[in-house]
Amino acid sequence: MSRKPVQRVAFVKLTPGGTSYAMRCDRLDLGVGDSVEVEMYAGTKRAYFDSGEITAVEWHRWNCSCHVLNHAEEVFYRIEDTDGFAMVRTVDLSKRATTVACDRRRWDSRRVNPQGSAESDLRSIYDSITHEQGEDTYLSDGVWMRPDGSLDDRGR
Repeated sequence: MSRKPVQRVAFVKLTPGGTSYAMRCDRLDLGVGDSVEVEMYAGTKRAYFDSGEITAVEWHRWNCSCHVLNHAEEVFYRIEDTDGFAMVRTVDLSKRATTVACDRRRWDSRRVNPQGSAESDLRSIYDSITHEQGEDTYLSDGVWMRPDGSLDDRGR
């Protein structure tokens, strides 16, 4: 039985008094309080961009149809009138590169673990980082993770 991989989920409020919606957020530098650009219905014909504010970040095995893409500072829109009027979207990731490097406290490493055990937490981490199920996965500095979530220090 295949389980969905654990993914980072940001809850984004699209309007000031509105509800927060769960959206996939792969960028670790985005956290609570950030104004972000999101893609609604990502990968479908009805996809469009919107903006909002992250209110919480958690880890789940959900399949979110909306994705957090960029920090609001990184996205620019302009109207181009060469062949009629068209909205042009530009993304400049260098706008936040220095902020991200200096502000590591914003990286969210919290995990939601409904079972409440460290073993299932480690197994969830393995599921989310492995490339081939059943094979040991290299972490760093000679440390490997086994499929059961246990760690093995093999040295450098």
